Amino acid sequence: MSQSTYIVTTKLKAKPGCENELQDSLQNLISPTLKEQGCICYTLHRSQDNSSEFLFFETWSSLENFQAHLDSAHVQDWLQNKSTLLSEPLELINWQNIVN
Repeated sequence: MSQSTYIVTTKLKAKPGCENELQDSLQNLISPTLKEQGCICYTLHRSQDNSSEFLFFETWSSLENFQAHLDSAHVQDWLQNKSTLLSEPLELINWQNIVN
């Protein structure tokens, strides 16, 4: 990946009893996100150690494309309507590729 790519992980933790509903709602974000300009990778993972924890691994062609993703209608709708499924605030971490 070139240095211009923007890599981020998003960690989410479901409220007890909401794990499958959270997973379904997160899976619904994948298709529209993969169609967004600048989306290189957008994969959802579920922890094998704690079934309430989920992680998106994302690679974007630029910070601007990632910001447009956050501002998109499907993400904003999810944030307004599905965040009640979370037991704690979501955690965004930005990453830098140090080995090419």
